[in-house]
Amino acid sequence: SFDALSYMELQGNDLQGSAEFLCDAFGVNSTDVKVDKLSLDCSCCACCESASLTDIKLSGLRSIVSNLSSPDDLANPESAQSRALDWLLGEDNPLSPDDKVRVAQRYSLAVLYYSTNGPQWREQYQFLTPEHECDWADKDRIVAVKSCSDDKLVTSLDFSDIGMVGSIPTEFGHLTQLAEARFFG
Repeated sequence: SFDALSYMELQGNDLQGSAEFLCDAFGVNSTDVKVDKLSLDCSCCACCESASLTDIKLSGLRSIVSNLSSPDDLANPESAQSRALDWLLGEDNPLSPDDKVRVAQRYSLAVLYYSTNGPQWREQYQFLTPEHECDWADKDRIVAVKSCSDDKLVTSLDFSDIGMVGSIPTEFGHLTQLAEARFFG
């Protein structure tokens, strides 16, 4: 019996098997269980039938993004916000929803990319690659993400002469450590 257990994290491993003990421990309240890679056989109970790892992680990412963008923008499949969310959710190794600051940073930069016609920029500067956002730059760190803090938060951007068109989205304001931004040419 798990009378005293109120929280469980099952992350950073390759565990798999039956979730029966989770159902016994938490009943139908699966929000007290954090998983990332756990592959579960949920035939034992109803508490996790629809809560696969991917569903839990993607739900967490959606929740964070819903606090950054308007529901109308997210509901419009043509919007930069919806496209950025689709990209974020479609990554091979999505971020953990526990890293809210990084999710906000990665999403906000993706919205900027789509809002300014990123696919048509003169160069892509590794934007929307699996690389950390601090590496979304040219090899000399002159264009795109110029610098980041020790905590890997973007502090300087330079998008000079790369062919941006469109608008700077409100999500740009969620780059909380940004001290310098250039949009020339």
